[in-house]
Amino acid sequence: MKYLYGASVKKIQSYIFESSKLQEIAGASELVEHICTDFFDDFIPEAQKTYVHKIIQAAGNIRVIIDDEETARYIMLFFLKAASEAAPGIQIVHAIVPLSGDVLASADSMQLEKELKKQLPDAGIYGDWSVTVKSRTTGKAVSNFSEMRDAGTEAKYNAVNKHWKNLRQLFNVSSFPSNVDDIAGTDNFVAVIHADGNSLGKTLMNLKDQPDYGECWMKFSQELDRATTEAARKSYKDICAAGKKFRPIILGGDDLTVICSADDAIPFTVKYLEYFKEEAAARSVLGNLTACAGIAFIKKNYPFFYGADLAEMLCSETKKRAKHCSEDPVPSSFMFAKELGGYVDQSFSAMEKRSLSADTEKGRISFAFGPWKTSCNEAGGSKLPCIEDLTEAAKVLKAYSPFHSGIRRYITELHVSFDGASFLADRIEEIAREKGASSQLEQLKQLLCKISGRKENDPLRSILVSDNQSSPALDLLTVSQFLCND
Repeated sequence: MKYLYGASVKKIQSYIFESSKLQEIAGASELVEHICTDFFDDFIPEAQKTYVHKIIQAAGNIRVIIDDEETARYIMLFFLKAASEAAPGIQIVHAIVPLSGDVLASADSMQLEKELKKQLPDAGIYGDWSVTVKSRTTGKAVSNFSEMRDAGTEAKYNAVNKHWKNLRQLFNVSSFPSNVDDIAGTDNFVAVIHADGNSLGKTLMNLKDQPDYGECWMKFSQELDRATTEAARKSYKDICAAGKKFRPIILGGDDLTVICSADDAIPFTVKYLEYFKEEAAARSVLGNLTACAGIAFIKKNYPFFYGADLAEMLCSETKKRAKHCSEDPVPSSFMFAKELGGYVDQSFSAMEKRSLSADTEKGRISFAFGPWKTSCNEAGGSKLPCIEDLTEAAKVLKAYSPFHSGIRRYITELHVSFDGASFLADRIEEIAREKGASSQLEQLKQLLCKISGRKENDPLRSILVSDNQSSPALDLLTVSQFLCND
């Protein structure tokens, strides 16, 4: 009898960003990759390797077909224990189902996913007594007394730049930055970028009726992984290679999470989304796949866990809004936000209410303006504003300082009075004309009209707020801070 085996790393973000130290983050990400690839391959005895046929080994997931019952039993009995010893603290669930026929069918994979959802992660093997010496940073039992590190932290340090040889070759670097100071850009900000594919479930469902479903699924998974890694490689080469202020955290399947300089974040994201679309289109099995992303701009000493959570939250909100365009494929697009506080929001709507909106006498004005499509020519994105227009508007803002300070005061005043903010917008126009900056004013208004959907002869006070009571003003300031530093 043949079996379909699956293992998945749970709470990957929590495990990787358990620490705010970049070396530990990097080591954790490498352990997730290692456990699902080389470690799993080496775990299977040499004599039994021929019974195991790989489908997926990427992004914290393993899916394989096993031809032999003894091999299946061996993996189910011992793999979780071995993985817990190699990466203490990692949470993995696994399950196995017999194939309904001689070849893998979609019903088999669906049954496996149901079984995986029922499983709870193992508690781990590194418990401790009340008298055990504890690490001051994690509160767990110390295993390395010279460095006072627990077993999990020690494994992460040992894994740094050890296992991801293929990624160092992919990006053509000898090593990635190990300290966040080596990544921080303007005003000591870094960016956490998270991206993943759109309508992946729908695309996979199209494969379920294929007679050779197993082969199609394997090819789809392999090509998707290649498209993701190749898009990341090209984007890094185009944007980040000179400064090397870049560290991949998750890269595989349709998932991408990286930490990079705040100055490179938007250009890298735009390139990645465009390259991902190109790479997917070049592989017929992937169809018209696109991706969406979220960018969290955070101070270098801000907890990375919250930054990653914010980036993922922004990515999810981007997908939600982009799909409302009712066009196929979902446009390549992204949202971004700058976080300065120490708050942790459970949802995007809670964050929007807390820091991305202003309650005025005219109603709530939202500063969560996106998502932004990557190009004005992006197919399926006719209803979305374009990042190219925002970038050009930010350059005008940066070149003429009264615009910059005026927009900043406008945002501050919106939290006090809508009429007061409108008066400030009128004064920005008056001062620009008095100072002989009418051409810059008209250029700014023209670009903002394209963004907000207003008419060019409208006053600035109207252009700064769109019909749906949202304003691009905050995004405009963010782009001018991080993207216009030449």
